[in-house]
Amino acid sequence: MYPILICPQKIKLQPDVSRLYIEKQNKIFSQPINESAVSILSLCNGKNGVQDIINQLIKKYHEKEEKVSNFVKDFLNKSATFGTITWLNSPSPADIAIVGSSEFWTPDIIVIEVTHNCPLSCNHCFLNAGKKGIGMELKELQKICKEIVALDVDMIQLTGGEPLIYPGIEEIISYICESNTKLFITTSGMIISSKIYEYLALIKNTGGWVQVSLDGLEATHNNLRGNPSSYSRAVKFITNLISKEVEVQVATCVTTESINEVEDLCKKVKDWGVRVHRIGVVSERGRAKENEIHSSVEFRKKVKNIKNNLKEKYSSPNFTISGFENEIKPEMQRSIKSKNCGAGYRTLKISPDYNIHPCPMINLPLDNLKNTTLADFIKKNNHSFARLESPSEKYCMNCSNFPLCKGCMTEALLYRERVEKCKWFEKSQIKERLNGTFQALEEIKLKGV
Repeated sequence: MYPILICPQKIKLQPDVSRLYIEKQNKIFSQPINESAVSILSLCNGKNGVQDIINQLIKKYHEKEEKVSNFVKDFLNKSATFGTITWLNSPSPADIAIVGSSEFWTPDIIVIEVTHNCPLSCNHCFLNAGKKGIGMELKELQKICKEIVALDVDMIQLTGGEPLIYPGIEEIISYICESNTKLFITTSGMIISSKIYEYLALIKNTGGWVQVSLDGLEATHNNLRGNPSSYSRAVKFITNLISKEVEVQVATCVTTESINEVEDLCKKVKDWGVRVHRIGVVSERGRAKENEIHSSVEFRKKVKNIKNNLKEKYSSPNFTISGFENEIKPEMQRSIKSKNCGAGYRTLKISPDYNIHPCPMINLPLDNLKNTTLADFIKKNNHSFARLESPSEKYCMNCSNFPLCKGCMTEALLYRERVEKCKWFEKSQIKERLNGTFQALEEIKLKGV
């Protein structure tokens, strides 16, 4: 008998925990696998019989045949039961794609801010995006996307500003979808265009989705967004995409004006056919800081309680309620060894000026793609971020601001200014480990962007 991996026959190596990709119900999922599993599954190519695999592993690990034989046979039987391999009666060789590296991390997701141009001027925009925002050159963006695809990054997020007003966005969407890279787009839903819908419909073939912002019911949302038609256009955008069988998710930034509307909004988005409703609070940066839109500890607790209550009342197999912190993690299967969220090595952001940042929520330029390639940057830098520890009970249990920045280095760098002594900042050695990078952070003085 000859074991063979089921499609897409792909393994991604990482320094901590590698991943095996599996196709179920026309969607690609991944599961973490350890070094032993990589050694066995990489040989399940339809060419090697069971004894061939055993013999190769005996040579590799210098173990006794009985021990290796029992382990391999048990592992393969369990893998067949789970559905990660199937059995062939005769050899039929297939190529297994082994991507990534055990020496450095390949990002799970790269966020591209294609433009800071936006038809809206939202009161809480952390980027200060608007009608005069800068955008990438199309040729440069095409080059960046090709680099990302070549690196076998799992997911690309296109965002802004408003990414759907970017000239050439259709071409970019088409390229990413044709490359079989999962695509995730965040939008205000302001752009009503049959041509845009046509290209967005391609996303469903990648297992990706479109996320639309709705921050309250009509009057509240329109006031926050500064446009009297922003709500109605977003609703039309959502329902049109759902009619084309594109997965739509809705993100709601809860403010004091909208907190009493969250349940009614949740019921509406479920009725429309939205798959996920993400509920969170505003980060006090950019216009949120200028407009004094705060998210205190008590307010966050209140929003968390509302979210948990809505989960109990409205969750179903086709509708999930979550927070912003769940945006990527379930898909990306974070390693249990990770000390942090993955900022700077599992996640990267590229801004319209081609600067590379560790996180979508902070402007901390680490390098510029005019001066380096993504591959060179990743090899050189990501171990520094992998060693950092996120704020946790270990350092912050007695800090009054702990609920504001728990698990998030970006928020901790913002809120550390509000306490006399930030133990996490001192003990985590973030300044020493990031060396020159932190000097850039000090220079921008956390201006709220």
